[in-house]
Amino acid sequence: HIDVDYAKQKGIEVKNCPSYGPHSVAEHSFLLLLAVIRKLLKTLNEKYTFNVKDVEVRGYELKGKKIGIIGTGKIGSIACEIALGFKMKVLAYDKYPKEELIKKGVEYKSFEEILKEADILSFYVPLLPETKYMLNTNNINKLKKGAIIINVSRGPVIETKALLKGLKNGIIQGVGLDVVEGERIFKICELKGSEFLEEATKEELIRFIEMIELFQRFKDRVIITPHIAYNTWESINNIWDTTLGYIKEYLKTNL
Repeated sequence: HIDVDYAKQKGIEVKNCPSYGPHSVAEHSFLLLLAVIRKLLKTLNEKYTFNVKDVEVRGYELKGKKIGIIGTGKIGSIACEIALGFKMKVLAYDKYPKEELIKKGVEYKSFEEILKEADILSFYVPLLPETKYMLNTNNINKLKKGAIIINVSRGPVIETKALLKGLKNGIIQGVGLDVVEGERIFKICELKGSEFLEEATKEELIRFIEMIELFQRFKDRVIITPHIAYNTWESINNIWDTTLGYIKEYLKTNL
């Protein structure tokens, strides 16, 4: 979102903060997973009356479940270790398998194999042409029946239409998302109300309608947080420390 070449022409240095909260994001993915697998939303709806039937909110243990970790970069690697701590069977997909994770018991497989075997599919990949719609309407039927989907990476990694299809057909048991397709339009809608229609593209409106259906039709099985997986005191402090470090380095070498 920054024209780096133009900035370079003007003598403006552009820096980024490459890693500030991998533990925060990885931990949040398990917050979502536990909320889904233990039916927390439905339980909380009855929290004041305790008028809930045990069988309706009966969940599952993570122990022994197969989790597919899609992407084993900084965040995905930490997710693997958390999963191992829960005594889960960890399957992973990445172009560049990590020997240190293999030694700990992580088993690398193809994405297709993981789709068929995993009880839980959790995404930690960047948004690239090859990762857009990794999970889509064409391969959603390959999932193990009753799978749980978690995404803390980027919204377009999963096609919203595929989630709807999976939930409607009983392929997917539950979904936990910290990112969704078309986040921009949700932010504009919050700021401008109905005026957001003037700024929305046709594709954004389609995504918006699909997400609303996801929220409302499957509200007991879908939990969504507003892109806050990174939002811990530790992460924010890391961002400030890195930013101040860049500024000090610049002042030291340019003044």
